Amino acid sequence: LVFASVSVHGTVYEPVATATVTVGAATVAGIHGLDVFAVGGFEGGVVTLEELTLLESGRTVARARGRAEPGGALEMAVTGDGIPGPLLGGTPGTRFDAMIGVGGTTESPAIDGRVVSTDGGFLGVPFDEFSARVTSADGIVRIDPLVLERRGYYRATLEGTVPHGALRRGVDAPEGTLTIDVDGNPMALLAELTDLAESGPGSGTLNAVLVGNRESVTLASARLEARAERVAPTGLFERIDNVEVSVSILDGAVASGEVTGRIRGSAMRVRSVRGRALDGRELPPLTAGGVDLGVLAVSTDARGVTANVPGLMLPDEFGRVALSGKDGEAEFLLAGPTENALLWGEMEFSDLSFTYPFVKSGGRGIGDLLSNSEWSVRMTAGRNLWYWRADANLNVERGSSLDFVGVPSKHTMCMSGRVASTRGTVTYLHTEFGVRDVSVEFPGFCEPPRFHIDAETRVADGTVISLSVHTTEGIRALAASGVTLDES
Repeated sequence: LVFASVSVHGTVYEPVATATVTVGAATVAGIHGLDVFAVGGFEGGVVTLEELTLLESGRTVARARGRAEPGGALEMAVTGDGIPGPLLGGTPGTRFDAMIGVGGTTESPAIDGRVVSTDGGFLGVPFDEFSARVTSADGIVRIDPLVLERRGYYRATLEGTVPHGALRRGVDAPEGTLTIDVDGNPMALLAELTDLAESGPGSGTLNAVLVGNRESVTLASARLEARAERVAPTGLFERIDNVEVSVSILDGAVASGEVTGRIRGSAMRVRSVRGRALDGRELPPLTAGGVDLGVLAVSTDARGVTANVPGLMLPDEFGRVALSGKDGEAEFLLAGPTENALLWGEMEFSDLSFTYPFVKSGGRGIGDLLSNSEWSVRMTAGRNLWYWRADANLNVERGSSLDFVGVPSKHTMCMSGRVASTRGTVTYLHTEFGVRDVSVEFPGFCEPPRFHIDAETRVADGTVISLSVHTTEGIRALAASGVTLDES
């Protein structure tokens, strides 16, 4: 609701005006019950703001007073006491106090303000102490500095200059520069900003420089050196211990980068590499947030690490996965382009159950990355590997392998190789049979598979019924995903 009253008197050449404006029961940034009361006037060529009051549920949270001469002097003072967090980029429940002075002229205002808070959050990052000093003069806003501290975890300091025009639309807008320094445990801060659900005790430093405007922001340079006792990602791994990170970024590209850690005692390493080629073609880099990551090379020790592979495994199941390159190469590779990444290497699965075709998972993340990627992956059976689907649950013979090529989300995934089993069950005509010997061979990529099945079941009267299926040619009905044995 808006109420306004305006009174004008005097002469045409020397008018005098007074105005009162009331805004009631407003909702801004999710904050309900905001009221604004303003009284001002114009006389002798001077605009006066006698009082502007912001109230939340009847409580005054901000006041402003000032005067301005059009084309001349400008004076204004703003104070805040418990300003609701969302109005200034804070999280719900956060309260800010502020003191802001405005001087200079209407054509070139000068601002000097300070905002403080305790026990809240800013841009989604929790803090115990927050302070920011912002000044503006000669068309440039300076952050000098913004400090966000969470005791025992991190202290982040941000300084920078932002030309007024940097916020306007258009590629020709001037660029601003922001410098970020984080001490303490930068992994704890990154955990708040990324999909890391948890970060344990750690130490290190993060230094970064951002350059850009409203249209584009570039990470010009960065250096991260950090250690953490543990991190818990939201996908792939339950927990990674003894994490060490060393990353250097120059001109928006990773110049050197390595992450190491241990997962239930097994080692894993991810590093950024360049110049890798397959079939005579140099692999393009991955990108994330506008940063060129290079090609990611991943390796584990021979035992593998405990992980969940989205799509091939149910969301809450974990098993051991050993990653390496194919044909004697040491590292599994993830290369660009990001929207259709390349996966190249070998996965050895042990102590887990997997399925194929892929299990669809909701939301976005690593599951989408795997589904949309171009696969060139050899999947090898380690110990205690089980394959399951609605009509089969088979213990896969150790050493069996399949090569996967194609893009799962585009339904172009094809297989080549052979797998065998002497333990498990298959279902045929709604009857479960115990397996004696099963093998499936894919003689060539995108060719129908050939089956060999020997199984038996015992009915109530003790009669043994045998199931024997032997094909010398591919059964196309079984090549399509989702077709069960009792439908063929």
